[in-house]
Amino acid sequence: MLTAVLLGLLLGVRHAADPDHLVAVSAIAAGRRQPGDTAWVGLVWGLGHAATVLVLGGTLVALGAGIPERLGLGLEGLVGAVLIVLGISNLLAVRRPETRTSTLTRLPRSALRSFGVGAVHGLAGTGALAVLAVAAMPSTAAAVAYLAVFSAGSISGMVAVSLGLGVPLRWAGARPGGAATLAWVSGAVAVAFGTWMVWRVGSGGLL
Repeated sequence: MLTAVLLGLLLGVRHAADPDHLVAVSAIAAGRRQPGDTAWVGLVWGLGHAATVLVLGGTLVALGAGIPERLGLGLEGLVGAVLIVLGISNLLAVRRPETRTSTLTRLPRSALRSFGVGAVHGLAGTGALAVLAVAAMPSTAAAVAYLAVFSAGSISGMVAVSLGLGVPLRWAGARPGGAATLAWVSGAVAVAFGTWMVWRVGSGGLL
């Protein structure tokens, strides 16, 4: 059991570095100038992700249920759609020079926005995680504890990743035109990655 719990912690830390997570946090944190600010974005994002994992995953474990395959695909598509919206919001902000600074600063500072995006990301994959927790642990209570440890690991990992992102973001943002460039790049990447996720879901049989 101890081995399984430690494995859950390590998997949680590793989970924070998934590409869709990095793209989302980078898009939200594009207007930040301090590594501590990006770490705050990562923390709130991680709390939203953990909330979904604990609530949805704990419910699935308690009921002994799983998420249907088509619903799981739909949730992945929802994550892709959220990334597209994040990217478009950054791109639109740059197109309005008179509001560029205030918009790019205000949106990333919204804790609700970071929490909500993290919560949506938590929806995708939680069903499989709940199945893994049940398989790895000897009881329902232990499986829920596994989910909690996994969530703690993902929060810690996301804070660490966000701190790492904060250094290049601060350097790039301090250069002339750097804030607009960050918004364009992060927005374009988010739109492209989100579109790829939606396409993958469609090609996987949902549509």
